[in-house]
Amino acid sequence: MAENKIPDSASALLLVEGIDDVRFFAWLKSKLNTNDAIYIYQLQGGKATLTKNLNLLAVDPNFNKIQKIGIILDTDDSPESTLQSMRDSVRGANIDADKVAVFRETMPPQNSGVEGRCLEDVLWAYFVDAGLPHIDCTENYIACIQKLSDTPITKIPQDSQLSKARYYALIATFKKPVHVDKSQQAISQYIKNHESPVFADLKAFLQKLLPE
Repeated sequence: MAENKIPDSASALLLVEGIDDVRFFAWLKSKLNTNDAIYIYQLQGGKATLTKNLNLLAVDPNFNKIQKIGIILDTDDSPESTLQSMRDSVRGANIDADKVAVFRETMPPQNSGVEGRCLEDVLWAYFVDAGLPHIDCTENYIACIQKLSDTPITKIPQDSQLSKARYYALIATFKKPVHVDKSQQAISQYIKNHESPVFADLKAFLQKLLPE
């Protein structure tokens, strides 16, 4: 018998890449009237295993209750190539397109106005919008670091790593840094305004997954 990963209450799945994504969307979902309709599932093995994960979910005993699937993956170098990769993965999986509606989005969402390649860019944009006074200090610190070279004990972040480096440098200045406690409660401790326009597209995406 297939292992039951999908809870009985779920009518939709949200597939994300990492544990930080799981915690963020669990927090955001808690601000909407979703009850337990959306089950957040972390891809085992990252985005390259999307088809494999979809196939595993498709044989879950509760998959026949699923009406909608949402997939949100990091933009990385190109939102277009990320979306195409998702389309290819869904096409290669055992998903009945006539029975299950599949929604795809990049992180950050393409039309959100937030530039970047991952969740940390969305959270950085939130803190910029909130007017944190040490945003400029963090940007100056990262700019200074980029002028240096790798040493035996330090590694200078490259373009693909800058989003995370900048975000974690910022939250390291908080009284209880989120990277010490990455729980959903830690996220809600520092993100006070879930109505921020920065989150509007992500909330709209979650709303798409709710039952009609």
